[in-house]
Amino acid sequence: MVDDIEHENGWDLDREHFDFIHLRHTLHSVRNRPELMQRAYEHLKPGGWFEIQELEFFPLCDDQSCPEGDNYGFRVFTQYLEAGLRALGSEMHGIRVAVDEMQAAGFERVEEDRRKCPIGDWPARPELRECGIYMRETILEGLKGLATRPFRALGWTEIQIEMFLLGDSIREETA
Repeated sequence: MVDDIEHENGWDLDREHFDFIHLRHTLHSVRNRPELMQRAYEHLKPGGWFEIQELEFFPLCDDQSCPEGDNYGFRVFTQYLEAGLRALGSEMHGIRVAVDEMQAAGFERVEEDRRKCPIGDWPARPELRECGIYMRETILEGLKGLATRPFRALGWTEIQIEMFLLGDSIREETA
């Protein structure tokens, strides 16, 4: 089911309607996460499950090999993305407080499972290499879709967005 999860009139459904609610790659766009958590809680049947799967868009390197500041194109991209999402009224790193927000809404036995996922095919471990290959493709294929609205909120034109996304630094660093 697809609906406007932030509609001002709430969800047009009976309370305790769902057995399972799943949210993926969406939380960074939600303007009022505590309200979303409350709505999810109210619309789940007793014993129902609410699952959130999110990426934390913040590039890090375990070995400090990522250049700091503006010398790493993907980090620059995420900084603009964060500013644009904030201009739209949402928080890119909302996943960091999702457990607390779920508990405040009434959820019990909230569990968090954090996993690293590299970008690219450089890891020696096969499972991380596979994850990295998929992550790189996901990023490269999704750059425009992810960036367009937030960058427009920063006053960027379509041409400015295209030129930035076509730049070598982002694509080379995720290759």
